[in-house]
Amino acid sequence: SQLTVGSLISTTTNTSYFLGNVGIGTAGPGYKLDVLDVTTPNFRVGRATTDYFSVTSADTIITLNAVDSDSGTGQSNMVFQTNASETVGTTLGGFSFKGPSSTFVRILNSGNVGIGTTSPTNKLTITDSTASQLTLSADAGVSQWAFRNAGGNLYFATTTVAGTATSS
Repeated sequence: SQLTVGSLISTTTNTSYFLGNVGIGTAGPGYKLDVLDVTTPNFRVGRATTDYFSVTSADTIITLNAVDSDSGTGQSNMVFQTNASETVGTTLGGFSFKGPSSTFVRILNSGNVGIGTTSPTNKLTITDSTASQLTLSADAGVSQWAFRNAGGNLYFATTTVAGTATSS
């Protein structure tokens, strides 16, 4: 047997479903699930208020957040900037991977990629003030070649398997 109220159908097998589109925060949903709200987050799924995945949109910025307080990792997110005339921080357009307190990777609408910087000036800009900007290794358990620009000087070094510099 089944109960039908408008487009909601509920059956005796504990199954309920809607025919057509479902709207939350809108009287005229245009998609199978249409969630609209001016507060944040716009959409959140989780097992607790401290562990969840959310989607937030504001103007031309869409942010995907993952929060896991149990593991001590805090919050990380991906930010999609969809309009090159708007800014995320100080950079126009692009895409970012962020941690709780900093941006790890930024891809600008120009195609420039920054690791350790939010404003890459070249196709690949790697910035680190304390460690090698680039290391090359054949595999795990193999020593590495390390490259670093410090004060305008280019340094090459070999490392131990653990990554400790052995020469420069």
